[in-house]
Amino acid sequence: MTTTSKILRLTFINAAGKKRNLNVPEAAEGLEAYTVKAAMEKMAQNNAFADENGDLYTAVDSAAYVERTVNSVFDNSEDK
Repeated sequence: MTTTSKILRLTFINAAGKKRNLNVPEAAEGLEAYTVKAAMEKMAQNNAFADENGDLYTAVDSAAYVERTVNSVFDNSEDK
């Protein structure tokens, strides 16, 4: 069986200067770059997400639609 899924991957730079991804499943397709970038900039400015190491998303890096296709060879769970 083949399954395909698509996400919008938003990549930010965190407080430590490392890349962090935020995956958005079922995102609208065909979003304009300026729309996505503006939304990401607001998220970074609001410091909406943090952990014990500081803010997770402090600067905008990139965004991309990522499509994943899985071709199952077998799956024992289908027998149950």
